[in-house]
Amino acid sequence: MLKRLVISRTRVKLLKLFFLNREREFYLREIAKLTGDNLNSVRRELNNLVKIKIIEERKRGNQKLYKVNKNSPIHEELRKLILKTVGIGDTLRENLLKLNNVVYALIYGSFATGEEVEESDIDLLIVGDLDEEKVIEVIRRLEYELTREINYILWSTKEFEKRVKERNHLLLDIVEKPIIMIIGDENEFRKIVKGWINKKNKSR
Repeated sequence: MLKRLVISRTRVKLLKLFFLNREREFYLREIAKLTGDNLNSVRRELNNLVKIKIIEERKRGNQKLYKVNKNSPIHEELRKLILKTVGIGDTLRENLLKLNNVVYALIYGSFATGEEVEESDIDLLIVGDLDEEKVIEVIRRLEYELTREINYILWSTKEFEKRVKERNHLLLDIVEKPIIMIIGDENEFRKIVKGWINKKNKSR
């Protein structure tokens, strides 16, 4: 099955389109228009993805509709991989790294847990000593590229440390659920937050 997922440029575009719009169905010509690829290439790659059950198809009149197959045995792992790389992660990482001094950047909320819908925003936490005006410029550019609204939170390193010590409710919620780490080490991030929580609990 995975051998058929050897990546081509068209297939990357298809996977990105479907996994960023998991609730939507698309017509063949619509897909070709959205990806900018020719009809034959799109049709060929769609057939490959349908064969390995990553994408499902159904007929409506004389046309076929395509949608991501959530029942695929590798759907969840593939979803995480796509979001972390070509779907959202690479675009976020490339732009945020230009700012320098980013310690952590991560996606949390519905996109990280797999509960997103077509209207869902991207929830982004950024930790680092940054100029917020420059962050806003990057966020606006990212929103345009990803065609999604981004709800971001920016904490300096001191603010992050303070919120860890205060057992901030948002942080507690974040570390109890799946996240998509864009910059920084996920295990380190979780250990810092959970380590202080455990330390506080033991001191009681």
